[in-house]
Amino acid sequence: MKDLMMHYGVTLGIRYTKKQKDFFVNQLKEELNKNRIEYQIKTKKVLGKSINNILIGNMRDAETVLVCAYDTPRHSWNPKTKYYPFNEKKNTKQITIDLILKTCLVILLLLLSYLLYLFVLEEYFSSSISIVILLSCVIMSFVLVKDKANKVNFNLNSASLALIMSMIEYIKHNNIAIAFVDEGTESIDGFKFLKETINEAKKIIILDCLASGEQLVCAHRKGVDCSTLLNGDLDFIDKVYSDDTNNRLGLFKNSILLCSGEIVDKQFISMNTKSKKDINVDMERLSRIRTELIKFVGGKNETIISK
Repeated sequence: MKDLMMHYGVTLGIRYTKKQKDFFVNQLKEELNKNRIEYQIKTKKVLGKSINNILIGNMRDAETVLVCAYDTPRHSWNPKTKYYPFNEKKNTKQITIDLILKTCLVILLLLLSYLLYLFVLEEYFSSSISIVILLSCVIMSFVLVKDKANKVNFNLNSASLALIMSMIEYIKHNNIAIAFVDEGTESIDGFKFLKETINEAKKIIILDCLASGEQLVCAHRKGVDCSTLLNGDLDFIDKVYSDDTNNRLGLFKNSILLCSGEIVDKQFISMNTKSKKDINVDMERLSRIRTELIKFVGGKNETIISK
């Protein structure tokens, strides 16, 4: 598991730009081809962006589908940013706050550039040189606040990716499949696309932030049997979730979401994501989650596959 965490958390740990995601997809395809595992790449354009979901295994006959988002988030300018696994509206609010902070910073930098031009450049430099320096300052202002990929993403969402990949050989002989979702970290567009491409009768197990956090939660739709997980060796909080289609669980009739974090002001949140602080991973607990997942889907705990 450590080798896989190193591979997907460090070597392929940034999956934000199209180039970065394409590189990840190509590396994954090589791994799947080497192990003779079937897969499909499902593509759709939404609001000008391309979504590329990866479906692994016999998706038609599988009873259970393990799902996680493979894209990683942008770096947040807000040092107090939080990630809400069960509240898309609050996640959107966090992105809006980040945009406001960047806008304020741009305005401040442009103002400073203008003052520099007015009180320094005009006095000590020729007009043409002053304008060139001013334009350079303006360009640099926008470059500084341009969206950038977060550089370390253990919790969101490399640990879940490594966990699922540790079970990749398991799908050959068991009735499960895997879906890696694009555009699923800062929106649910990739999950909405997944809903269009798979049978709703399947049991969907979504893995979210699982690297760190004090508490584990097993959230599920009403009527979904999670007793094997809840009665296992890990202390999951049992949460029955609503049928709201604006969250990932609400999209699928037979769905479960596993996540780690803490409860703050009656909200379950995952801290330190979208920042350089997303560097912690509890490998022992991650391995135990894998064991419980294998029990849940009715299999045996095989040796973990590593690179």
